[in-house]
Amino acid sequence: MRYPQAWRDSAVAIADMPLRTPQGAYVALSEVANVSIDTGPAVIKSDNAKPASWVLIDIDSQKVAQFIVLADHALSEQLTMPPGYSLTWQGGYESAQRAQARFMYVVPVTIAIIVALLYLNFRRWMPVAVTLCALPLALSGAVWLIWLLDYAVSVAVVVGVIALAGLAAEMAVLMLVYLQQVPLDNRQVDASETPNRSYDHGIIQAAASRLRPVLMTSATVILGLLPVMWGSGAGADVMQHIAAPMIGGMVSALLLALFIIPVFVPAAPALAALNAYG
Repeated sequence: MRYPQAWRDSAVAIADMPLRTPQGAYVALSEVANVSIDTGPAVIKSDNAKPASWVLIDIDSQKVAQFIVLADHALSEQLTMPPGYSLTWQGGYESAQRAQARFMYVVPVTIAIIVALLYLNFRRWMPVAVTLCALPLALSGAVWLIWLLDYAVSVAVVVGVIALAGLAAEMAVLMLVYLQQVPLDNRQVDASETPNRSYDHGIIQAAASRLRPVLMTSATVILGLLPVMWGSGAGADVMQHIAAPMIGGMVSALLLALFIIPVFVPAAPALAALNAYG
């Protein structure tokens, strides 16, 4: 029960608090107890209905996982927990563990959605396979930039990589759609050219016609995210970890779309062209 504020303003007021005995008489609390002021906890903390105490640790956010591993090893060797006591890690590390568990099914679902959208766009599995096989090369730029900036793999970095995968697939589709429209007859080239050279000439022309859209897409993303890398203040660290893999990945995705995708164009149109000449 909680007494009125006037009865608990001071130790004297509490000592004079009247108590009723079983016989109906009233006595002061000071007659049956010693009332004094002593130092004690300001708040009794609890977690999961158990008394708890927190030790706050401020370390580099990029090295939390490494610190937890070392701390667990040291505590297991130097600390003996009494019966009924337990030790848990909370805060940013706990949030990262929950996010990692979610990514175990979020990433496969994201890849499945990309595959489904690619198939709905091309209606054939060959361009889908070409795009998916080329994605690791697009993501290599993100890995290199993260390594150069000495960023640890975190939730923000994974989010940036997932966003990069969608952008890289978009750029690959932008190039593949045009490459699939390469003319299959020899009316677009000199009559002296062989069928193989005719098809190669068409591929080069189609890739060159997509140069400006691919450059604009890549430059827009990179230039739009560069200010984030020089930003400071609240939340800048998280935003930089998201932007870094996207910037590095867009550079490699640009090289992928301009130089690699045209090489790995599905072979079906080329075979059809050769059959047409034969």
